Amino acid sequence: MLIRSLRAEGFLKFRKLRIDNFPRRALIGIVGPNESGKSSIGQLFQFALFGSTHHMVRGSITDLIHWDDDHCVVELDFEHADEGYRIWREMDRFGTSFARLMRIDKSGGPPGEEIASGALQVQREVQRRFHLGAGETMHSFYLAERESVTTPEQFRSFLDRVAGIDVLQGARGQASQALDLLEKDFTSVQEEIHRNELHIQRLQPNIDKIPDLEEELTVRDTKVEEARAHGREMQRLVEQELKKRDEVQKIQVELRSLDTLIASESLRKSNGLIGLLQADLAPEPLRDQDSIITPLRDGLEQISDACKIRADLEQCVIDSIESLKARLEGDQEGSIGTEKEIQEQEIRSSSTSRVRHRAGALVLFIAGLVGMVLGLDLELDWGIGQEIQFLAQMEPEKGIGFLVAAFFAFLFVAACWLSTRASQCQQKIFDAQGILSRLQMEQDVGSSSLEAARAHVSRSSGGLDPGDDIGECRVRSVQEHLESLRAARREIHRVMGDLPGDFLAGKLKSALDRVRATLKERRKSLDESSDSVKRLRSKSDRIQSEIREYQNQDGRRQALSEVSDGSRKKSLAIRDEMDIHRLLVELLDETIESVRMRAGPSLGKGLCRLLPHLTGGRYRDAQVTPEFEIRLFTGEKSDFLQTHELSGGTLQGLSFGFRLAFAQAFVRAVTGAPQFLFLDEPFPAMDRERVLRTLQALPRLSQELSQVIVAHPDLDPAARQSFDLLIETDQASDRLEIDLEDMSLPEVSAPRREPTQMSPKTTRGEPAARQESAPRRESRPRRESAPRR
Repeated sequence: MLIRSLRAEGFLKFRKLRIDNFPRRALIGIVGPNESGKSSIGQLFQFALFGSTHHMVRGSITDLIHWDDDHCVVELDFEHADEGYRIWREMDRFGTSFARLMRIDKSGGPPGEEIASGALQVQREVQRRFHLGAGETMHSFYLAERESVTTPEQFRSFLDRVAGIDVLQGARGQASQALDLLEKDFTSVQEEIHRNELHIQRLQPNIDKIPDLEEELTVRDTKVEEARAHGREMQRLVEQELKKRDEVQKIQVELRSLDTLIASESLRKSNGLIGLLQADLAPEPLRDQDSIITPLRDGLEQISDACKIRADLEQCVIDSIESLKARLEGDQEGSIGTEKEIQEQEIRSSSTSRVRHRAGALVLFIAGLVGMVLGLDLELDWGIGQEIQFLAQMEPEKGIGFLVAAFFAFLFVAACWLSTRASQCQQKIFDAQGILSRLQMEQDVGSSSLEAARAHVSRSSGGLDPGDDIGECRVRSVQEHLESLRAARREIHRVMGDLPGDFLAGKLKSALDRVRATLKERRKSLDESSDSVKRLRSKSDRIQSEIREYQNQDGRRQALSEVSDGSRKKSLAIRDEMDIHRLLVELLDETIESVRMRAGPSLGKGLCRLLPHLTGGRYRDAQVTPEFEIRLFTGEKSDFLQTHELSGGTLQGLSFGFRLAFAQAFVRAVTGAPQFLFLDEPFPAMDRERVLRTLQALPRLSQELSQVIVAHPDLDPAARQSFDLLIETDQASDRLEIDLEDMSLPEVSAPRREPTQMSPKTTRGEPAARQESAPRRESRPRRESAPRR
């Protein structure tokens, strides 16, 4: 896996980071002061590939987001097995993350096929497709800061961790612990089996008594069943007598309720009781008891008749209320108000006609009288007309005066007729006033009757006593029904007193006493039978209790036997599992020994190839024992040195060499493709010369580890010249944007010059044609330096 481009926004120190066109084979340096973002670039590789970093064991995943941003976006382009890929990740402050794995051209460009989507799916696909996990990468291709080994014990632990022996030892320890637990379980199971056998021996004598007790219980159960049959018969007779008593008491309650019920309910119940006493439905204690039934039936018939009259009275009162309301309060035809209006209208019209007729009669009378006098004066010349100028100028013919007198005589007759009409109108007024007086009287009487009827309806209890209010009602039908009701009540009071229902209920006392006496005898027999059943049942219960106890003991014996059988099977299974765990421990011991036997010499061979470059030729041979004890051969002593005899820088170089050897072996065995290597401050304890030799040797150490990225806080100029590309970070800047393609490899292996350096403030030089470097020799081609600002 080779890195092609790296882009990020809001990740750790960087608000924006963009490094494009990583070369396929190069030694790339990242130099800058502390807290300038060198380690952030390494963690960016981890986060892009696996969604986490090695720092997350101490903090939250959201700590990777820049403090001024609310989310981060990371994009990594790389190639593997001649195919290009891109991983894109985004995460917010809530820890919500999303990832995508896409296929791209090796030269970059827009993404193509989407391979996986989602954080877990991308992680699985990276593990499956590229054979990389976070742990394998940290043990092989990523050297974190302060991960150096400084003591022999740390070195041996480091080798165990790199070779995977610590995992095998952990599994061996777990298997040993499991074996100890199985031995304890086996011992406890054997003890449980022994305890169960002793308990079974104690329970067996009681279990042998169960058949005899069951036979005795059968005899007891037969006697109990006979006593129960007699008790059921007594119970049936008691229930029969209770039913008779309840029937008679129910009739008593119904009779007494007649004194409090309204007339309609009393009528319904009276008729129901009469029908009950007349039919075959009468209770058994009252059958063939004529001395009781006859007075009851006669009294109920009297009450029923009175209730009928009372109901008719109520209906009559209701009808009277309706008719009086219609007569007094209604405005339809036939009501008193309507008739009064008619009569008043008649009086008004007759008065108007009388006045009009009298006025007309007076006018015609005067006019006729004057006309007759003037007409006769014209004929007889009485001299009356001479006083009137108009008549004095006239010279009428003979006979005209009589005609005038006749005409006015006709008017005089008309005046008499109008006077007669006025007298007739006066008579009509007198008749209407008489009708009004009668209607007013009828209205007063009707109002008082209506009020009395309404008061009766609102205050009446509904019993046979109608109350005093209804006596004020003057409606004839109401008075007739009231008199009939009073007569019926007097007859009932004479025969049965004020409480006829209670009187009739007293007639049932003798029959009820007979039933109660019989019921008392039946209950006594039932109690004796129940006592007998209880005595027999008590003995049966005691036997049953013993049988149940012994059966429970038998169940416990069977359960203990089953538990013992299960425990024996369990002990056999535990013994088999113990054998398996013993075998597992032996296999793990053999595996650890085999790994040490193979890994030690193998890593030793790889270390021997790297050791001269890492130690400046001082140590050229190394031995790694199966116990991972490391010894280096020195020419000065002509002997092997133990790790405790080495300096800290040599130990660090040694651990660094083992890391490179392990990474090279991992690439050959697993990935099978060129691989990048990120080293974060790998030389904290090495001197300047050893750092320089190590940097010069890194590109020649392995053909598989072709892309090596080294982050270091500061290097001298000679060490800087060892890099093919040099990236400088700035503590004051949170942006880093570099295109590595702007720097090219020269074709000549000239003397060492200043390496190309780029930083956030770097001015890029003119791009040159770039070619892949040949397999590296001792004198490697260097990159031309770009102008630095």
